[in-house]
Amino acid sequence: MPFRYAIRTLLKNPGFAAVAILTLALGIGANTAIFSVVNGALLRPLPFEDPGQLAILWETRPGRDQVSLSPGEFEAWDQQNHAFSGMAALDYEVVNVTGRGEPVQSPAGFVSTNFFNLLGTRAALGRLLQPSDSQPGHEPVVVISHGLWEQQYGSDPSMVGRTIDLDDSAYSIVGVLPRGFTFWNYPAVEVWAPAIFPTTVEALHADHHLNAVGRLKPGETVGAAGDDLNTVMAQLGRDYPDYYKGYGASVVSLHATYFSGIQAALLVLMGAVGFVLLIACANVANLLLARAAGRQHEVAVRAALGATRAHLVRLFLTECLVVSTAGGLLGLFFAVWGEDALVRLTRDVLPSVAVVSLDAPVFIFTAAVSILTGVVFGIGPALQASRPDVNDALKDGGRGSASPSRHRLRSALVVAEVALSVMLLVGAGLLLRSFDRLLNTNPGFNPAHVLAAEVTLPERRYADSQQQRAFFDALVDRTRALPGVTRAGLISALPLSGTGYSSSFTIEGQPEPPAGHHASVNNRIVTPDYFQAMGIPLMKGRAFAGTDDASALPVAVINTAMAHHYWPTADPLGQRIRLGEKGAFMTIVGIVGDVRFDAVDQSGADEVYAPFEQSPKGDMTLVLRATGDPLALAGALKAQVAALDRNLPLGNMTTMDNLVSQSTAPRRLNAVLIGSFAGLALLLAAIGVYGVMSYTIAQRTHEIGVRISLGASSGDILRHVLEDGMRLVGVGLAAGLVGAAILSHSLASLLFEVRPLDGVTFAAVPVVLAAIALAACYIPARRAGQVDPIAALRGES
Repeated sequence: MPFRYAIRTLLKNPGFAAVAILTLALGIGANTAIFSVVNGALLRPLPFEDPGQLAILWETRPGRDQVSLSPGEFEAWDQQNHAFSGMAALDYEVVNVTGRGEPVQSPAGFVSTNFFNLLGTRAALGRLLQPSDSQPGHEPVVVISHGLWEQQYGSDPSMVGRTIDLDDSAYSIVGVLPRGFTFWNYPAVEVWAPAIFPTTVEALHADHHLNAVGRLKPGETVGAAGDDLNTVMAQLGRDYPDYYKGYGASVVSLHATYFSGIQAALLVLMGAVGFVLLIACANVANLLLARAAGRQHEVAVRAALGATRAHLVRLFLTECLVVSTAGGLLGLFFAVWGEDALVRLTRDVLPSVAVVSLDAPVFIFTAAVSILTGVVFGIGPALQASRPDVNDALKDGGRGSASPSRHRLRSALVVAEVALSVMLLVGAGLLLRSFDRLLNTNPGFNPAHVLAAEVTLPERRYADSQQQRAFFDALVDRTRALPGVTRAGLISALPLSGTGYSSSFTIEGQPEPPAGHHASVNNRIVTPDYFQAMGIPLMKGRAFAGTDDASALPVAVINTAMAHHYWPTADPLGQRIRLGEKGAFMTIVGIVGDVRFDAVDQSGADEVYAPFEQSPKGDMTLVLRATGDPLALAGALKAQVAALDRNLPLGNMTTMDNLVSQSTAPRRLNAVLIGSFAGLALLLAAIGVYGVMSYTIAQRTHEIGVRISLGASSGDILRHVLEDGMRLVGVGLAAGLVGAAILSHSLASLLFEVRPLDGVTFAAVPVVLAAIALAACYIPARRAGQVDPIAALRGES
C-alpha cells in the first residue's frame, strides 16, 4: 500500500519529515487563522432572517452620500415605495436606568414597532414590540437585552410584566431578546422601546436623526430600490422644497454596511497569508527535490523491476499528501493556540456580529488547503523523480548528480520564494510606515491624563435650561476641586467617541444659498475650560469666558480649517454666523486648532463651538485633566455626581488615550498581522535559499575538488558560489519589485500619508532581503571553500 510505505519512509527520515511538516504547518496555520476571521466577518450569514434582503436606507445631499432621515421622510418612503416589503426606523439615545440597584447609563434604541419582525427576531422570553405599543395612550413598554436581563436582574423570569425606570419614566418590560442580539451601529443597546414620531410639520421634516432598515421584496435589487426611493424623494422635494429640494436616496445592503470598512483589509490579509503558504510550499518542494536526488538508485531499481511512471508518481504524491496532512493538523493546532490572540486583536475592529471561531467551515478549509498544498508542492518533484536515467543511476560509480531540469526547477523555486517575499515585505513595509505616520499624527488635543464620562440629565427632572446649567456648573466646580485635577470642562460630543452633530449655517452678509444647498458644519457646545482640559491650542482671539452667558451677545469659536475655508484672506474674528435657518447670529471671537473628531486618520472638518451657558443641553460629556492616572479619579468622580443626584449614573467612562488607541486599532491590526506574516515569509525564504545552496554545493563537491586541485583558492570558490546564489536572489528581487509595484496600489485604501510607490520602502526591502539572502548563501559557500580536494576526488565528501 502506498500509504503505509509513505509512513515507513518518512519515519526513516525524521529530520526531513519534521522540517517539511513544520514548514507547512506554519503556512497552513496562518491561513487557517486568517480564514477564521474572513469566515466570521465576510462569509457567515448575518444572524437575521433572509439577511440578503435587508438594506440600510440613507438620504443623500450634494456632497454627502449618507445622511440620517427625518420622521416625515421615513413615513413618505414607507408609504409610497414599491420595492420593499417593509421598513423600520431607528433612533438612538442614552438613558438612565434606575430603580433597581446602582443607577446605570444605557444606550437605548427607539424603533418602529415592526423592527424585530422585519429582522425575523424572536423573543427569548415574553414578547417583542407590536403595533399597538406605539398608539397614543398606550402604556410605555420596553424590550430588554439578554445581557441586561442576566446582569441587572439575575435572569429572573418574573421581570416580564414588571417596570423599569428610564430617565425617571416607568416602562413595562414586555420581553427579553435572544442572547447575543445586536444590530448594526447599535451594538451596545440594552433597552428597546417604540419610537413616537412628532406631528408638526417643522418637527417632522427639519430634524434628521433617524436611521432606517428595509426588507427588499423578492427579486428586487438595491439599485432598483434606490431608484424607487429617489422617485419618492423627487416628489418630497416638490411638496416640501424648503426641506428636501435637491436631496436624494441611497440603498446599501446590510452586509456591505457592516463590512465595507474592513473587507479590503481582510482580503489583503488573506492574500498575505496565501503568499506565506506559497513560500512554504516552494521550500518543501525544494526539500523533496533534494531528497529525490538521493533516492535515484531506489527509483531506478523500481523502474527496472517494472514500476510504471504513474505508479512512481502516485508513490511520491502519497508521501506529499501524508506530509501535508500532518502539516495541516499541526497548523490547526497553531491556529487554535493563536485564536485568543487573534480575537483580542480584532475585538475593536470587527462588527459585533462577526464571530471568530474554529468551526466546521474553518476545518473544511484547512482540510482542503492541506490536500491542495500536498498536490501543489508535490507534483513537480514527483514528476521529476519518476523519470530517472536507469542506466546512469544503477552504475556503481554514478554520483547521483542532479539533472539540469531538476536544477532549473530548484532555481525557479528560489526565485519565486524571493519574489513572493519581496512583495509581502513591501506590503508590510507600506503598512508599517503608514501606522508609524498615524501614531505620530497630532489628533489636535493632548490625550495624556484625560478622563471622560457622559452625563445625561432626565428631561422630567431637568426640563428647563436653567436646571441644566445649574447642575453642570456645579459638577464642573466639584470636579475641578478634586485633588489631582488641573482642569475640567464639558463638551456635547467627545472627539473619537463616534457621536457628533452637524448643522447648516449661514455667514452674515453673504447670499442665501438655494434650498438643499446650505453649507454644513459640525457644531459642538463647550464650557470655557474645555479647550485647556483637552489641550486644544488657541490660535487667535479668545476662548469662552464666564461672562459669555445667556444675557450676553451670542458668540462662537471656530477651528482653523473653517477659518481657512471661508475666510482664506480675511480675518474671521468679528464675523457673524448663524447655525440652522432660524438661529441667532453669533460673533466669532476665537480660532482654535483643528481636532480630528471622527478618527485620527481623518483630517479635521469645519467646526463651530458655542458656549454651554448660551446653548445648554441635557446630555454632555465631562472631561478632566489629571496630574497622574486619570482612572484613579473614577470613584471620586462618581461620588461627586451622586452627591448632586443619587439617581444619576456616569456613562462610557474612558481615557482619551484609550479612545485614540481604539481609533488606530484597524491600522494597528493590519500592520501587526502583515508585519508578522512578512517576517515569517522572510524566515522561510532565508531557509529556502540556505537549503538550496547547501544541496547544490553537496552535489558539486566533486567539481569543487577539481577546481581546488587545479589551483582555485578558497576565496575563488567562495566568490563563485556566492555569485551563483546571489544571481538567483537578484532575479527574485527584480521580479518581486515589479510585482510589488503592481500590487501595492491595491493597498491604497489602507495607507495613511504614504504613497503606494513609497521610495523608502521600495529601497529598503531589497537591501534587507539581499543582506539576509547573502548571509544564507555565505554559510554553505564558506563550507564549499573548505572542501578537502583529495576527499572530494575520491567521492568521500
